[in-house]
Amino acid sequence: MRDVFYVSSATMLVRADLFRELEGFDPDAFPGSEDLDLCWRARLAGARVMVAPDARVRHREAATERGPDDAPDATAIARRRVRVVLTCYSFATLLWVVPFGVLLSFVEAIVFLPTRRRRAAWAGFGATGACARAAGPAAPPSAAPSAGPTPGASLAPVPATRAPRPVASVDEIPVGGGRVFPERRVVVTQPSAGEFRGFGIVCTHDGCELNPVADGTINCPCHGSRYAITDGSVVQGPARTGLRVEEVAVDGDRVVLL
Repeated sequence: MRDVFYVSSATMLVRADLFRELEGFDPDAFPGSEDLDLCWRARLAGARVMVAPDARVRHREAATERGPDDAPDATAIARRRVRVVLTCYSFATLLWVVPFGVLLSFVEAIVFLPTRRRRAAWAGFGATGACARAAGPAAPPSAAPSAGPTPGASLAPVPATRAPRPVASVDEIPVGGGRVFPERRVVVTQPSAGEFRGFGIVCTHDGCELNPVADGTINCPCHGSRYAITDGSVVQGPARTGLRVEEVAVDGDRVVLL
């Protein structure tokens, strides 16, 4: 098993509670980008996306068996992929990602001009250019209109359905602070003596890994977001959503992840 950015929806397994939390696939991402969109949003929510290289799966309807009229339009696929980028990246990141994407798409279109992939390459360039003119992070289309997210609202904890996994000894977690454990994908804090809290390791702003825990907050090294060690709520932006809560407990002299 290893961590990846996204996996194909044709061979995907998703935890039911996480799928409900993310409100499922975005219908506007079909065809061609629904898996990228779902995995990207899952990562921003603090979940892991993993692949099992030794797994073997048989797809019920192979793409090679579809008729010519069933093939999705290359331009539509390209536009939806660009749309996912605009939706999932923060505005600050889009300021350099969009110009870079336009340049890269143009180079790709030129390189593949004499090949059979020229149509798809030019479709990608056209989609990137069109979306760049309206660049800006889009609101998730499945979300109902609202006045905006509530700062500091944390994501619900994951139900304990697996055997407890040891994280660290109690003495390794400082009172009034905490530690990041990348191998367990968890941040463990101890706001007060004997009180332990667990949170996801991923910043909800742009998907960076959190590090370190200092001055009473869990900090993101990328854009400066800070979260409270007590409940994972946002203390300082640009993040607007609190950290994913992970269930931890004390087992003897060790902190375990449930």
